Formats: sequence, structure tokens, C-alpha cells
Amino acid sequence: MNMLIAHHGRMQQWWSSLDNVKQLYVAGMIMAGLFVATIAASGIGLPADVLLMTAITITAIAFVIESYRWLVAALEAPLAKWLTGVAGVMAAAVATGAASSTLAVATGQDPGAFKTSTAFLAPLSFIPILAVLIMAGALLGLPFFLIGMLTKHSLARGKPRDFDMLLSFARIVGLTGIAAAAGQLIAPPTRLNEGLEKAARYSAYFLDMVPDRTCAPAEGDRAARVNDSLVIIGRMTDDGLQFVRKDCALAAENR
Repeated sequence: MNMLIAHHGRMQQWWSSLDNVKQLYVAGMIMAGLFVATIAASGIGLPADVLLMTAITITAIAFVIESYRWLVAALEAPLAKWLTGVAGVMAAAVATGAASSTLAVATGQDPGAFKTSTAFLAPLSFIPILAVLIMAGALLGLPFFLIGMLTKHSLARGKPRDFDMLLSFARIVGLTGIAAAAGQLIAPPTRLNEGLEKAARYSAYFLDMVPDRTCAPAEGDRAARVNDSLVIIGRMTDDGLQFVRKDCALAAENR
């Protein structure tokens, strides 16, 4: 009994000595071990799937936190700050272009008529692009990560500790999980794109179009002027929002 109490005390002390990221990695590997044990005992099923997803999720969260801390420290360098500014400008331009493309597909009209919606959708439209970049970075970085891990352990003095090997394996699981999650966001058919297009239609209808008795007299119709002689009409139908161009000359009001 005393031995169990002493062992429990040592385990608590060891656990307390770990930072929160390493604790997450260990928890993820415990879930992975339970997954393997469940597969061996009862085969593939819901319990095993839950354990596997839990292990991947925990290690992925740990990897994101660890990467964020590393990135924050790396960005303290002057060159890194300059590169971050350049990347931010490029990301804003790409996001604006992606928002315009989404609006064009969703409405079938020139996105230049929906300036407010373009600004509103830009951050959302960057999500699929970010997912592609994350997936590509993870897949391309995984071989280099493996080479670096093997090199580090092979050049280390003495025998590598089991705990270091466990952390390295947990990082691989987390990185793989991040790549898989990013791939799910962009894999066709994707609900993300469908959701963005739906948001684009309603955003254009409510943010960029206004009621117009002259050009859009029907109940519920809204209009956005393209030029002095052309407007875009937004109309609620049984098939959803529809957008059509209509001739409607701009005229002075007679009062």
C-alpha cells in the first residue's frame, strides 16, 4: 500500500513538472493507447473511433499551441515583423479577390456592385485558402519534421529517452490531424463553400441593395444601381434569392 502511495506521489510530481502543452501531448497519447487496446479487444467500432478522434484532437490542439508560442517568439525579429506586414497585405488582397469570386458565383452578377458585401465576406472567404495553405504546409513539412526528429535523436548523446520519443510521435499525430482537418474543409462537396455562397447572397441582398419603388416595385424586391441606366434586382423566390439585371434609367424626382 505504501508503495502505491509513493508511486502515486511520484506520478503527481512528474505530471506537475510538465508544462500544459506536454500534458496535452501525454493525454493524447493515453487516448491513443486506449484506442489500440480497444481495437485489440473488440475491433473497430464507435468506442474506438471516439478514442481515436479524441487523441488526434488533443494532440492537434497541443501542436497548435506549441506552434503559436514558437511563432510569437520568432516574430520578435525585425525581419520577421517586416515579412509579417507584407504577408498581411497579400492576405488581404487574396481575401478580397476570393470574396469577389464568391459573390460573382453566388449572385451571377458583377461583384463590383456589392462593395459592402465584399468587405464583409473577405475574412470568411479566406478560410478555404487558409485551409489549403495549412494542409499543404503540413503535408510538405511532415517529411522534414520526421527527418529532423530522427536526426535529433540519432545525434543525441546517450540513448534517447522514451518520453522524448513519445513527444515526437505525439507531434506527428497532431500535425497529421491538422492536415486532415484542413483537408475536410476543402474536400468536395464542401458545406463551407455552400455556406459562403448562401452568406454572399443574403449579404448582397440586405447590405448592398435597398427598396426602390421605381426600379423594384414588387413586394420584397430590392435594387442596387450599376450605372445611370442599369440596376440589379434582388428577389426572394421559392428557389431562394435570385438576382437579375434590369434597365432602369436614373431620373430626377418631380416634387
